[in-house]
Amino acid sequence: MHELNCPACHGRRNHKHQLCPACWRALPAATRGRLALNDPYAHIRRHQLRAQLKDHTPLGVIRVSR
Repeated sequence: MHELNCPACHGRRNHKHQLCPACWRALPAATRGRLALNDPYAHIRRHQLRAQLKDHTPLGVIRVSR
């Protein structure tokens, strides 16, 4: 399994995941649900997540579009 650094805490994450398990669980349930969707807007939500992480937004308040 190939692992990368988590963009939120710099811990280890699986290459198929956006965050490490601890950071993923720290996201609001609605945000996790929206990020798990695989639809035409998924790349936009991933971009929104990365932008908020870059701005050092606390994980518990990160929101992405529907």
